[in-house]
Formats: sequence, structure tokens, C-alpha cells
Amino acid sequence: MIRQIVRSGLCVMVLVWLVYLLLPEPKFEPLPSSLLSDEPGDTVEISGVWAYYTNIPRSEVVEFYRKSFSKSGFLGLPMPVVVLSHPPEYGREAIRDTTETTFLYELVHPFKDSLYINGWDPAEDPDYKNANPAEVLEIKGQFWERKIILRYRETSVLARLIMTVLTWLGTWVVGWHLARTGRSLWKLREKQ
Repeated sequence: MIRQIVRSGLCVMVLVWLVYLLLPEPKFEPLPSSLLSDEPGDTVEISGVWAYYTNIPRSEVVEFYRKSFSKSGFLGLPMPVVVLSHPPEYGREAIRDTTETTFLYELVHPFKDSLYINGWDPAEDPDYKNANPAEVLEIKGQFWERKIILRYRETSVLARLIMTVLTWLGTWVVGWHLARTGRSLWKLREKQ
């Protein structure tokens, strides 16, 4: 009876996990009160990259995309999101080698995909300490406080499934060895 309950529970968990792995990417809303960049590096040169000029503070930008990223493109089903903060130097690797960065966040769906949020705020950039920050980002006659570059990186379904199987196998092997070692230690303790 207990084995059937455990097996049923495991089957449900596997089914839920497979549905999670197959859910489509989230739908990304445009950043409100911002100007979508039309520069070639922010549009067509690299797939999955787009950028905005904005006056919205960093924390609000990250929260806006965290909320958007936590909903699946299918019925808005909730998805787990891990928020990572990277050093600004990593922006040249994560986005492109000419990216200016003062902050970089990564939103991650475990075993699935990532959204990088790269921000450049001239007021925080030491290279622009003598410049008037309002004049650095003058685009189409309007002054902006920062530029946000987003890069969405998706993994293939096959890669997700392979990583899941390898993780489950690794977990099972480690668990089996720990249980076996524990039993051996328990038997040794009983003999003493």
C-alpha cells in the first residue's frame, strides 16, 4: 500500500516536472515609459537581444522582468525564478563584447532558460564621471538615465531532458551510496 502511494507520488512529480520542462517561454512585455532601442546591436545582430532607454530605477526594472519571467507563455502558469547578481565585467561575456555595464542580473528558470538584464547607468560609470549624465543618453531629443539590454537564452528540450535524467540518476546513485554507508556504519556501531 505504501509503495503504491510512493510510486504514484513519484509519477505525479515526474509528470509535473516534464510539463514544467515543456512549457513555452514567457511573453515579455515592453518596459513601460521607455524607448525601445533601434540600434543594430540591440535588434538584429544577436538573436534574443533587445534594449530600452529608461528612467525607471534598477530595482523596478528587475522586479518588472522577474514578474514577467515567472509566468509561462501557456496560460500564465507560474514558474520558479532564481535571481542572480553578476559582476558588471561579466556583461561583455553574457550580452556582447561591446556592452557597457554598471549592473547585471540573471533570471533563471532551473533546467530551462535565462534572461539577462544588463544595465548601464552613466551616473554610476567611472568613465563618465565628468560628463553630465543627462546628456550622455540623449536619444531622439529625450534624455534618459539608463540603458537596459535584455538577452534571452533558451535551452533545447533535449538538453533539458538529458540534464534532468543525469541529475536524477546522480541523486539516486549518491542516495543509494549514502544509505549503504549508513547501514554499514549502523551495523559497526551495533557490534561495539
